[in-house]
Amino acid sequence: MKKIIRFGSFVLLLFTSLASAYAAAAYDMGIVTGGKTGTYIQIGKNIQGLLYGHDINLDVHPSTGSMENITSVLKRKGIQLGIVQSDVLSYIEDSSDDQDMKRYLKKIKLIFPLYNEEVHILARKPLKTLSDLQNKRVALGRDGSGTFLTSSTILNLAEIRLSREYLVGGEAALEALKANRIDAMFYVAGSPVKLFRDRVHSADELNLIEIDDKAVKELYSESRISRGTYAWQKQDLNTVSVKAMLITYDYQHANCKRVADIAELIYKNKPLLENYGHTKWKDVDLNASLPKKWQRYSCVRDRLKLGTPLHPTCHKITNPISRKICSSRQ
Repeated sequence: MKKIIRFGSFVLLLFTSLASAYAAAAYDMGIVTGGKTGTYIQIGKNIQGLLYGHDINLDVHPSTGSMENITSVLKRKGIQLGIVQSDVLSYIEDSSDDQDMKRYLKKIKLIFPLYNEEVHILARKPLKTLSDLQNKRVALGRDGSGTFLTSSTILNLAEIRLSREYLVGGEAALEALKANRIDAMFYVAGSPVKLFRDRVHSADELNLIEIDDKAVKELYSESRISRGTYAWQKQDLNTVSVKAMLITYDYQHANCKRVADIAELIYKNKPLLENYGHTKWKDVDLNASLPKKWQRYSCVRDRLKLGTPLHPTCHKITNPISRKICSSRQ
C-alpha cells in the first residue's frame, strides 16, 4: 500500500492505464456516464481506476445524459452501471408515453447516492422567481440531458407554461441569453459552474432566480447558492438540488456479486477517491438517506449491511452501537 500512496495524485491514473493490460484476466463490465468533459465521466474513470487488480475491467462510456443512461443500463449489452440524476424516475413516470420503459423501471436499483447538483436558473433582470418564467422564452437544455429532464419536471410541477422552449446546451443558451433572444436558461450542475463563473459578468445584467414553489420543493432537496459564489452574485439564493446517482439493473447470480464487489471497493476506499479523484467525491455521503422512489440494490445492501433506506440522521451518529440501534428502528 505504501508504494501506491507514493504516486500521489497520479495513483488513479496509474490504475486506469494499467487496466487494459489486466483486461485479459478480468471480467468485462461497463459504466455509462456523461459528456466527455463533464463530471460524470471523471467519476466513472475514478471508479475504473479503483478496480484495477480486482478481476473487473470497467469500460467507461460517454453519453448524452440521464435518459440515455437509464436505457443503456436496461437494454445495452455490456453496460451494468450508470450515473443518472435522482429525478429521472419521476420524469419517466410522469412524462414518458413508453409503457415498456415504465415497467422496466422496477428493475433499476440504486447502488449509492453521490453528490448534489444545484439547479441554476439564470435570467435577464428583473426576473426574480420561478413564477416569473410564465410565458417566457426559456432554454431547457439539450433533449435527453439531465438539465432538460430536471427543467421539464420543475416546470410541470410548478404549472408554468412557456411561450417558447429552446433545447440547446449551456454555451449556446448563455449566448442567446446575452443576446436577448431568450429570457432565461436552466443549468443543472454542482456550483460553482465554470460557465457562469468565467463567462457571466455584472455588465450582462443577468441574475440567478429563486425556486420557491412548494410542489417543486416536495420532490427536490432545498439548497442554497451563497452570495459571492459568482463574482456578480450579490445575495444568497434559495434553489433546489438533484442528486447524482450510481445505479444498476436488478441482476441476480454472477452480476449480483460483481456489482456488490464494486460497491464494496468504493465504500472501503472512499478516502482514496477523495484524495486522488474528482473533487466532488468530497461531497459524497455513501450512507445518505435514499432519494424518494429509489430502492437500494439488495446485493449491495446485503454485502455492506446497509439499511434501506437509512434514516436521515443515523449515519451522522459516530458511536457504532448507537448508529446500529438507530438504523434497526426504521
